[in-house]
Amino acid sequence: AKLVEEEESLKQELADKEAHLAELRARLCDIDVESFPEHERANAELYKKWKTYLKQKNDVERDFREQKMQTEENIKTRQEVQDVLADMERQARLVQLEIQAEN
Repeated sequence: AKLVEEEESLKQELADKEAHLAELRARLCDIDVESFPEHERANAELYKKWKTYLKQKNDVERDFREQKMQTEENIKTRQEVQDVLADMERQARLVQLEIQAEN
């Protein structure tokens, strides 16, 4: 139980850090190109586009990681359920055999 709590805590920390990173990346994209001198605006615009594309790439990667983690958790849960059901079926069969042996 303690390991499960620790895992949940770490997942929450990761989600918080991912959200903070996303916020920082958004702020890096939010530059006022018009505030730059005329001769630097083209570079500022390129910088803004570059940071925007990097943010979009990072957002897609983060979403993919989250979906992958959720899928792996679902698979693990299904496997655990199947293991419990198989164990219950084995125990039921043993009880059935014991009853038959007594008769």
